[in-house]
Amino acid sequence: MILAIGILHLVEDVPGAIQRTNELLKPGGLFISSSPCTGENASMLEMVNRFIFFLGKIRVLPPLKFLNASELERSITDRNFRIAEAESLPFYTEDGPPYIISRFIAAGKV
Repeated sequence: MILAIGILHLVEDVPGAIQRTNELLKPGGLFISSSPCTGENASMLEMVNRFIFFLGKIRVLPPLKFLNASELERSITDRNFRIAEAESLPFYTEDGPPYIISRFIAAGKV
């Protein structure tokens, strides 16, 4: 089993990290991840995401980007994993729908 809890949004090459995870696991091995992803109000977060990415590039912050939940799942399944369970937990604000979710994914190596 490989756990990636709160780390994928800090990785510059997410598909590469998932591919490396697949290479390290035996068939039937589990990949468990929890990552902050964009939620329903992603347009607001997109501007924040670009600013945070810029701060990471100039090394004021560590590299950071919010992932898209469906793209993250596609990256996982495209690299020879089968998703067994997936769930989103929203981070609510007072102003409306959640714009960040925590996406939990449990996948098995095929």
